[in-house]
Amino acid sequence: MSGGRQDLTRDAGRAERLAVLPDLPPPIRPIHVTLKAAVALTGESKASLYRAIEAGQLTPIKNGWRTLLIYNELEARCAARPTGLRKRRPEIIAGREAYEAKRKKKRRE
Repeated sequence: MSGGRQDLTRDAGRAERLAVLPDLPPPIRPIHVTLKAAVALTGESKASLYRAIEAGQLTPIKNGWRTLLIYNELEARCAARPTGLRKRRPEIIAGREAYEAKRKKKRRE
């Protein structure tokens, strides 16, 4: 049981160390990012970003051979995405429950 106490003292020491940290400035947001960085930031594929450029949804900026994308546009694109949470339709739920009940009945037989 002494392991729990060690964790508490370790956490208390960490909290004290964090309390003495100086106030840090807010992180600097980039103006432009490379296509490779945009893929990492957004989770989209390179191809989908190129399709968005072709569709006029993103503004490409060429810097020599590199293609840069405006960070604010990427941020707005990500914010406009659906959350991925879908409403479950009652008829699908009822159908699933009926299917599972029928399956349980067959197992008993």
